[in-house]
Amino acid sequence: MADGTKYVVHGMRAKCSEGSMENYINTDKGHGVVYQGQPVLNANDHVKDINLTHFGDCKSKLIFEEAKKQADEKYKAEEGDGFFGKLGKGIAKFTTKTVLNVKETFASNKCELDTPLPWLFTSRDHMIDGAPALTTESQCPCKFGGIITIVQEEEVAMESEQSIKAVAKEKKKTGKDTTWFQELLDDADKSLDAWLIAHGYAGTDEYGARALWMFEDDNGIYHAKTNAWQQIGGYNYLYDKAFDYGTSMDAQFFNFTYNEREFRVWAWKGDYINLGAGAEIGIYSHTSGILGLANIESPNEDHWLVDTNLSMPMTLNLVDNEGHEISDYRPTEVQWWITSFNPAYKDVEASNLTATYTINFSGNEYDKGMYDAFREQWEGQYKNLTFDNYTVTFGFLGR
Repeated sequence: MADGTKYVVHGMRAKCSEGSMENYINTDKGHGVVYQGQPVLNANDHVKDINLTHFGDCKSKLIFEEAKKQADEKYKAEEGDGFFGKLGKGIAKFTTKTVLNVKETFASNKCELDTPLPWLFTSRDHMIDGAPALTTESQCPCKFGGIITIVQEEEVAMESEQSIKAVAKEKKKTGKDTTWFQELLDDADKSLDAWLIAHGYAGTDEYGARALWMFEDDNGIYHAKTNAWQQIGGYNYLYDKAFDYGTSMDAQFFNFTYNEREFRVWAWKGDYINLGAGAEIGIYSHTSGILGLANIESPNEDHWLVDTNLSMPMTLNLVDNEGHEISDYRPTEVQWWITSFNPAYKDVEASNLTATYTINFSGNEYDKGMYDAFREQWEGQYKNLTFDNYTVTFGFLGR
């Protein structure tokens, strides 16, 4: 293969014209040919989750059209559906399509890689394992309109240099995790809060808590009610994007499967602007219930739903990096989502906060089965996640 052509080997990077990030191209088995110490790939190496993974967010509009068709089909009312069944499907379809419309307008969908055709523009001279060898000029089309290409070595070097310079410049300029927009929101909150209090009104924290259906405890700390309206719509990464853009935040989630059902334990900590420093954790599923009335299933793997039947004993403790306790919440009522926000600590950075959460799965046999599945999936995989006597403890550390 010493003909001047550059061949694609295991571990190189690829990109998509409609994607937001690069990713590696791999092989789970070689084709008997090695180039520069690595297995050479061929035109048939385009299989999802084996050769190619995702490319981040997808900018193509075709992916939204496909998702909307799936929602229409998934939540089509059937003749035998009762009132609550039809209501649940109607709400689920409306919520799903609204999220898709918002994402189509303001954001992107997750890459749903689908490459029905093999790589094109491959080697004319070399066949390996029954297919043309892959070169750095090869391209692979995705059914959603993207064109996948190989990242050239010059691009990798230039990107690394530019990235290092950009990060160093931003840190030197601000010395903070926050952006100018986040600081603008914090300043606006402070100004509005001062004006409201000076004119005899409640502060911005109280108005925000009312809108979000929260209650204030004896220490002036806010918590979400167990019947909060947020249970209706569920949650997806679009909210995290807005959260991250508007303030300093960290998020971490853990997926696991029990009894053929997908679950996600999702945790957050950060600066909640008018509500102050806070943290939260919740249990979500792809199959769930709206207000406990109708069983529905999410048509999109990125959208997670709430099932209040999964409520369990939870606790939440939040401190800053100097050890000052911001909140210690230990409710006696079971929770599907536990939150705590202290308006006395505003304008904080998520990296300066450490949150510790516990979830007790000992309530019934189903909960215990969830615990066993969670433990089997994650024990030993994440150093700040521990399992003991049906209780999961997660430490979300500062830096």
